Amino acid sequence: MKKNRRLVQFAVVCASETLIADYLDILSKDNTIQNICYEVTKRHALDERSHSGVFSHVALEVLKNESKETRTLFINTLKSTVPLFAHTEMKEWEKIFGILNFPNYQEILRDTDTLKNIGIYDNSVNKLLLRLGAM
Repeated sequence: MKKNRRLVQFAVVCASETLIADYLDILSKDNTIQNICYEVTKRHALDERSHSGVFSHVALEVLKNESKETRTLFINTLKSTVPLFAHTEMKEWEKIFGILNFPNYQEILRDTDTLKNIGIYDNSVNKLLLRLGAM
């Protein structure tokens, strides 16, 4: 159904925009990174924060008069999108590094793989889910 497809796309966009905004917000407060990176990240965070709020607001407005089934589809899509942002794509990096003959790439990948614990800054997504009555 076309409506469901659009709703799923919108839920993925809402998740990505709010997750990116949260992540950049954390980075923009880290004054241990190089100054130019700090300034760029700070400005990018402000930009992301300005429109991620719009997506959350629109989601609330669109869903307030929708059926329970439609709201559930949106909420489930939003929730299932969050873990995708923690995927490290290590197999893809291994292929790229191999093609490039990148020095010590296997050691780098092994070191990275031991970290396994990837944090997702999902405060804004959780706030949206809470406002939708999903938490």
